[in-house]
Amino acid sequence: MRTRLLGALLFLAALVALVASGSGTAAELQPIGAVVGHPRTGSPGITESVAEIVARQKREDRRTGGRPRGIREKPEPGGRQRPPKLPGPAALQPPVRAPVRNAVGPSAPFPAGTSFLGAQISESGAVPPDSMGSVGPGQVLVAVNGRIKVFNKVGTLGALNVSDSTFWSAVRNGQDVTDPQVEYDRLSGRWIVSAVNLARKNNRIMIAVSSGPTITGSSSFTFFSFPSSSSGLFADYPQMGVDRNAIYIGTNDFKNILFANTSAFVIRKSSVTSGGPIVVTAFHNLIDGTGAGPFTPQPAQDMDPNVSQGYFVGVDNAVFSRLDVRRVSNPGGTPTLSGSLAISVPPTYFPLNVPAQGSTSDLDALDDRLFEAMISRRPNGSLSLWTAHNIRVNSSGVGGSGGDRTADRWYQIGNLSTTPSLIQSGTMFDPAASNPRFFWIPSIAANGQGHASLNSSTAGVGRFAAVASMGRLATDPLGATRAFTITQSSSSAYNIQPPRWGDYSQTVVDPTDNMTFWTFQEYANATNSWGVRVIKLRAPPPAKPSSASPANVPQGSPAVSVTITGTSSNGSGFFDPGPDIGGPGFSRHIAAAVDGGVTVNSVTYTDPVHVTLNLNTTAASAGGKNVTIINPDGQSATACLIQVGDGGTPCPG
Repeated sequence: MRTRLLGALLFLAALVALVASGSGTAAELQPIGAVVGHPRTGSPGITESVAEIVARQKREDRRTGGRPRGIREKPEPGGRQRPPKLPGPAALQPPVRAPVRNAVGPSAPFPAGTSFLGAQISESGAVPPDSMGSVGPGQVLVAVNGRIKVFNKVGTLGALNVSDSTFWSAVRNGQDVTDPQVEYDRLSGRWIVSAVNLARKNNRIMIAVSSGPTITGSSSFTFFSFPSSSSGLFADYPQMGVDRNAIYIGTNDFKNILFANTSAFVIRKSSVTSGGPIVVTAFHNLIDGTGAGPFTPQPAQDMDPNVSQGYFVGVDNAVFSRLDVRRVSNPGGTPTLSGSLAISVPPTYFPLNVPAQGSTSDLDALDDRLFEAMISRRPNGSLSLWTAHNIRVNSSGVGGSGGDRTADRWYQIGNLSTTPSLIQSGTMFDPAASNPRFFWIPSIAANGQGHASLNSSTAGVGRFAAVASMGRLATDPLGATRAFTITQSSSSAYNIQPPRWGDYSQTVVDPTDNMTFWTFQEYANATNSWGVRVIKLRAPPPAKPSSASPANVPQGSPAVSVTITGTSSNGSGFFDPGPDIGGPGFSRHIAAAVDGGVTVNSVTYTDPVHVTLNLNTTAASAGGKNVTIINPDGQSATACLIQVGDGGTPCPG
């Protein structure tokens, strides 16, 4: 589900009315600026095994014959009016034109691997799907409006396949549910799921925490809920992020049908991973009396084990071309929320709805809100935040009211712990003079190598609604976005009314190797049907091994060190996720093999073109030896580089 902002004038009128009526509590009328929170302790969790949840679904299926309810639109408070936002002080950074192609080609930075249908309208019955999912060590969890399912990493359905109302039965208070969010928390080894119920006032925000990293019939979820408000507000479009200390929820809040403000909730993670009671700190009224502040605040997912601060980011409610960051200090104790930290970005404007082949109405592109946010550690050791949204641009990729197409815009933000600033931004757009391709509902993630994967829906005149994947390599010029590829095509028209689309997408990094990407995207999978596709995107392969130093090693040595130098091409490089100090560690690391009886004692990663091997040649035969370097994702590169002893067949050349 998602909402439309009713505009600065309606916001101010609603705020004045709310204050005049005295209906806002003291906590909900907090001043804008740095605010010290007041943690509140709620109820203990309710634990149910997956087998119990599935049994409840089977009982429901017997009652209904296994048929979902008829297609229904999730409620949308606030109508469809867009805000009269003003131009903001845009950053002086021109967008970089990206080449546009219509099919998968060899220049794709991250080629698609495993791909499977995660959910579709026939098993959900809801419009839009709110496409959502995440990836754990061995499983993929997909959540949409109406359904939640677990798969293994090649798409085989697992132990959990139930409706969202069945899953949330313990805490939804008899109400329908909406707006699913899913994250895998590698730091605690838990799946964390959130949603809201559809009570008209003071609706519940709900959290579910798994008992471990693998979802089986004997595993369990512990469910929690807390009221979004005590003054009659309805929390809409809840977004979730997780880090070492907390679970973060950001919401748009409505009073009756009028947009009222936005809120941020900081949930002490230790309170829910231990079974409760849940401890929540609420920060309301993130938008100040002038209308400025973050709209649709996006919490940032951050899997660095040593962070001490959390972050929310949103487009500014009052002006275009500005992002607002709110920083959370001491999130695992008594949180403090900073004031809005404004960042100017290249020009933005509300997107246009999207034409699609066979669709009688343009598909909904929502507004200029951000979709998802994540923090990654850059190769230089610093942390940066990545996020993306869809905006209206012209044929040069410049945002503004005169644009005639919708594009994906992404951002990388640095200096998070001091004064956040824009490192770079880029725009994926079609420069065609007429009938351009549109890109919308994007999400972006960056891996430990510094590469970033951007994924979204795409359509246009004469084009069905499909999935596009693009991205950038760590070595690309600032602002560059590589050519898109169609990673899931479509040959079907979509004419569900109203033509809602999205409202989310999700792109994540695999927690086992910190390099593989997975994305969850909506497309038209059949006539008048949406599907949510799960797509694995491979990072570039290892660098091609090109030399060894020393190139000659003696036979009979139990330990000899050899440095392998590689040649990088189109992003290829050696990689290791590192020791993960303070964290649980990664299960996959760089490895190597040498043939001819040579044993590899250890592999030490230096940089993308250098690794050091410690070799045992006591059982090795004489001659040239092939060296294979295997990155954590299983991709490898081989060359004959080492001569062991004297004699034997040398390496070619």
